[in-house]
Amino acid sequence: MRKNNTDFNNSLIEPGKNKVSLCTPGFLRMCTGSFLTMMSVYMLVPFLPLLIDNQTGASVSVAASATAALLICMFLVGPLHAYLGDAFKRKSVWLYAVLGMLLSSACFTLARTTTEWLALLCIYGACFGLYMTAGITVTIDITPSARRSHGNMVYALVSRLGMLAGAGAGLYICHAYTLHYLVYASIVCGILGLLLGLRVHVAFRAPIGVSRFNLDRFLLPRAWVPALNLLSLAFGVGLLMPMLWARCYWALIGLALLAVLIVPFTKMFVKLSHHCQRGTANTTCHLAVETGLWTGIAVAAYMSLDATAISEFAGGMALFSLAFYLLFTRPYYRKMRVR
Repeated sequence: MRKNNTDFNNSLIEPGKNKVSLCTPGFLRMCTGSFLTMMSVYMLVPFLPLLIDNQTGASVSVAASATAALLICMFLVGPLHAYLGDAFKRKSVWLYAVLGMLLSSACFTLARTTTEWLALLCIYGACFGLYMTAGITVTIDITPSARRSHGNMVYALVSRLGMLAGAGAGLYICHAYTLHYLVYASIVCGILGLLLGLRVHVAFRAPIGVSRFNLDRFLLPRAWVPALNLLSLAFGVGLLMPMLWARCYWALIGLALLAVLIVPFTKMFVKLSHHCQRGTANTTCHLAVETGLWTGIAVAAYMSLDATAISEFAGGMALFSLAFYLLFTRPYYRKMRVR
């Protein structure tokens, strides 16, 4: 047993360095699984108004309003995150959430009415919210304690790169094939992510008796200023997303910028958190991004703005976000950071 423990500890040490490495098999699988799952999500989300319009005959503006169900249900399940992660195995919550996303997206090709779409989008949004928090929690659990802050940033970056890859793949599939192929490709990516998650070992943790409804693992109130800043930036990028329908690549450039900026923002969120709040900080960061992106997609599609108006609006939001950071976020962070 002593030899096995020594071998395990040695596997966490980088050769020639006296520090713990992040490159454990479990961490790599979770990061790769997150990349594939976020790729699966963002193959679909930017093109949902088109898909709903194609299936139901509803206008794009009505379809954009229906996608708000994703966002609403993602927040509705938020207060249950901590309880589910305590009462059940965290890995099981993550796996069942991904499975729920896959099953609901598989039904997208069968939905023919707005009511059916609303029901499926509610399920998809709720499952995505659970997946996001459970995935962050599992990743933190399997990361050596000395590297958890760094692990948060790596996990966030890989997830956002998956978002970028998904939007790019969705753009290609949407114009090279039919919209239904988007759903099929999304399901394949999600299944691959699920299979990687199945191979992750998470140590047993005894329940500590968390109340059914609370904001732990969901929202970090101390980070409300950077959250608003990140939301406004993501909203500007979300406004560009419907331009993918017309093969305009500004949205991909915006997503690439967002993926790069997510690292310093995640660091900021983590340093604003107290002990054992890294997961809550990371979830709050992700919620701000998804809220901004999905709201931007819905607003741009609902208002049926032309490319010039969308570009000007998005540029204005970028300037606003920069000014907000310099005037409010940076001073607030310097004053309130605890790490």
